[in-house]
Amino acid sequence: MDSELDMSWILDEEKRFSGSNGRENIQKIRCYFIYIGIDSTILKVIKEDEILVDIQSNKGIQNDRLLHIIQNKRFLEGGQRFKMSHLMKYIVDIDPQKIRNYASLHEGELSEINFFKEVNILGNVIIEPSVFIFHSLASLYFFLREDDMLVKPKSILKQGISSKKIHSTKKVRIFEDKSTPIDNSKTKKKRD
Repeated sequence: MDSELDMSWILDEEKRFSGSNGRENIQKIRCYFIYIGIDSTILKVIKEDEILVDIQSNKGIQNDRLLHIIQNKRFLEGGQRFKMSHLMKYIVDIDPQKIRNYASLHEGELSEINFFKEVNILGNVIIEPSVFIFHSLASLYFFLREDDMLVKPKSILKQGISSKKIHSTKKVRIFEDKSTPIDNSKTKKKRD
């Protein structure tokens, strides 16, 4: 049996130690699906990787794929239904020349830099290139809130009927809308 070893990790380590500081396109991104209950508690977190595709000169997720992902993640086991609340992306997009300066910033200065940004779900999600050492931090956060507007259908059958069998039929009446004219003319068969 011929088995090949996965040597991609060696290439990653070589890039890391070679001093390659330029920005590169991210190939895949980690997606976190965070399910929030009606009482604002986190019910479940699911994480998956998503392969990014070419969009313009960057990488990203196309709108139709994004909507497909959201549609597939709307339900949890047990029939709980959720609706999309927010989509956030976390991309460390520091300029390679400013990494050393960033490392020496004070706590107050760090709070002014925000890598966590909200994303519009109606368009393509563009993932900007970043320095290779930050690729593993790139992630998307899908916040799904439990749908409290779920209305159960009301039964038309009588509730609380005793165990005796009742031999009656249910009558249904259909009333015509008086505002629409009714054509009462009959079609006549033409004879030769």
